[in-house]
Amino acid sequence: VHTYGMPVNGKNNVTQTVVYYSQAANEGAALALAHSLRGATTQLTQDFAATGADLTVVVGSNQAK
Repeated sequence: VHTYGMPVNGKNNVTQTVVYYSQAANEGAALALAHSLRGATTQLTQDFAATGADLTVVVGSNQAK
């Protein structure tokens, strides 16, 4: 597990929890992880592919409620 502490899409104040995946083969794992996080969604993107992670979770403020 890596923590990069970087802004997401230029924002430091993220409200929505999203599980990002960069390969369609990881969609099932992303959906399972999102299901375990209240209100999380999933999104296929290459935005985090350079990290080498199969999944990237951005925890939004909606998890604090």
